[in-house]
Amino acid sequence: MDKSLTSRLVSITKIVVLIILLLMPFHEFLTTWLASNFGHIYLFRIWKEIVLLLISPIIIYLALTNKNLKKWLLKDKLIRLILLFTVIAIILGIVGYYQKRVNLSALAVGAIIDLRLFLIFLFSLVITYYSDFFKKYWKQILIYPALAVIAFGIAQLFLPIDFLRHFGYGPNTIPALQTVDQQLGLHRIQSTLRGANPFGTYLILIAPIFIFFSTRDRIVRIVSSLISLIAMFFTYSRSAYIGLAITIGIIFYYLKFENNPFFIKYKKVVYYLIIGVVILAIAGLLAFRNNPTFDNIFFHTNKYSKASTSSNSVRLSDLKTNSMNMIDHPLGQGLGVAGPASVHNNHPTMIAENFYIQIGQETGLLGLIIFLAINIIVGYRLFVQRRDPLSLFLLASLVGISAVNMVSHAWADDTLSLMWWALAGVALSPKLAKIKANQ
Repeated sequence: MDKSLTSRLVSITKIVVLIILLLMPFHEFLTTWLASNFGHIYLFRIWKEIVLLLISPIIIYLALTNKNLKKWLLKDKLIRLILLFTVIAIILGIVGYYQKRVNLSALAVGAIIDLRLFLIFLFSLVITYYSDFFKKYWKQILIYPALAVIAFGIAQLFLPIDFLRHFGYGPNTIPALQTVDQQLGLHRIQSTLRGANPFGTYLILIAPIFIFFSTRDRIVRIVSSLISLIAMFFTYSRSAYIGLAITIGIIFYYLKFENNPFFIKYKKVVYYLIIGVVILAIAGLLAFRNNPTFDNIFFHTNKYSKASTSSNSVRLSDLKTNSMNMIDHPLGQGLGVAGPASVHNNHPTMIAENFYIQIGQETGLLGLIIFLAINIIVGYRLFVQRRDPLSLFLLASLVGISAVNMVSHAWADDTLSLMWWALAGVALSPKLAKIKANQ
């Protein structure tokens, strides 16, 4: 292998992926603004997928020209499952298209949503095999753009409620404002993300870094943590609240308790205390159930709401309908049939508000099992190397985001899926270190 050529190719791919990761938090805002001036909104929105496809020949070259890396990629069970899921998804997508269950537009969007996360995972894994750049600077890559995103989000509390319409937001792109059940007094901030829920889920990636990993300066850490939590609160995203609580809880446990002699000695007592706190939290929810403010924020129900139906009833109805649809079609119906991609289909949309049901509807029960197996293996490997800060952070956030996926299509969001899975590739790539050392 030509080492100078390899070095140049690694640099090219590294720069490309770095640009994607730095721009992703601003992706929805920038593409909506550009499309409002130049049109072609869908072309603008898939810029990063186009870029990834353009560099894919370089990634393939880097993977196949190194015999040890090639051998590992071909034998690793996780890689095999990813390739198997991809093949099943593509075959079912083609079958669905020819059976007219899905049109070409929905098929393309469905393929992007379901497969890009694995694509960037593999890309970053290969790149990190050759360079530890992302391993060294992952916190900076997340933190610096996040500061601007959070600042803009908090600024929306003081700007006109429909301020984003000046940047092309509206009924044909992204709603310029979001509220809790159409109550203008409860304006949900969305910053530069696709909406309030995606912004809240994005903060699951950001707030824990400020809280646990950002800096040794206590004042800076407290201030940055506080502003991220304030931004999270005003998203009014209940799923993001839960996801963040889970993420912080897992990180806190492994950092503070796992090897703590006191905890080891009094483990049962601590567990009982944790159970007690959970019980008290549930009791608090029930006790404040009829408080109007509490109702609005945590249950999204209020007798003064102008919405004809509550978001809760709509979610439950969609969940039930699409669950039955998945059961009725165990072999799958093709990419783009369900989830956000189904908006582009000729048939009625099928949005379950659950990403796993979406995968089951599109790729069948077999595809769903494989997808879950991929997530479990990734989670297990992160758990094994949890002493590494990046791995611990990704393990905790995977559990938190998985909870969010139970009530939304979190992985369908461009920013979240590309950033998390790229970092997962970085974290798991050191598994190749033994192979690399033997070259």
